[in-house]
Amino acid sequence: MLIKPYSFMNNSGIPVAKIRNFYKLSLDNIIVIHDDADLELGRIKIKKGGSSAGHNGLKSIDSFIGNDYWRLRFGVGRPEDEKSLADYVLSKFSNFDNVTPLVEKIAKNIHLMLQGDNTAFINLIV
Repeated sequence: MLIKPYSFMNNSGIPVAKIRNFYKLSLDNIIVIHDDADLELGRIKIKKGGSSAGHNGLKSIDSFIGNDYWRLRFGVGRPEDEKSLADYVLSKFSNFDNVTPLVEKIAKNIHLMLQGDNTAFINLIV
């Protein structure tokens, strides 16, 4: 199932924990897709566990379910001007032409990651 919480990002842990508890999901079966300013726009990385690296949504999830879940890190880059990082990631996104094909590849091949074949998943979307 794909779930998009309608809570504020800083409270993402509440709905994630409720869904995890209701369906009795192990952390191995949870994949959080999130933006990552430390990766250039359109770059994708997968990892399990680790720190939130200052990402408030991940901090919230970590506080409710721990940090040993899968993360699909979606690069958004950093602002080129003097805009703060918070203003940058919360501003209206306009670079759809560059990102849409990647999002379509992720949607088409996410089943590989869900089956544990992260290598095949990455190879098909890069």
